[in-house]
Amino acid sequence: MDILDDGCAFEIGFMRATHKPVVLVPFTEHPERPKKMNLMIAQGVTAIIDGNTELEKLATYDFNWLPYNPGTGYGIY
Repeated sequence: MDILDDGCAFEIGFMRATHKPVVLVPFTEHPERPKKMNLMIAQGVTAIIDGNTELEKLATYDFNWLPYNPGTGYGIY
């Protein structure tokens, strides 16, 4: 994810502040490029499922039990 709009960042922060889980599914047009993500987003969401490589996980993802799975494999800025 190269760009995340400020409105999305605000919404994610608000949801976490009110103890709501957030599952982020980022997609990129250039999966061959190194991935980078804002630190507050990478560590603020409950879980990240890579939209380019892990999309099939959503079919069986248990949204009633959301284990903490922060962003890994992303360059942080």
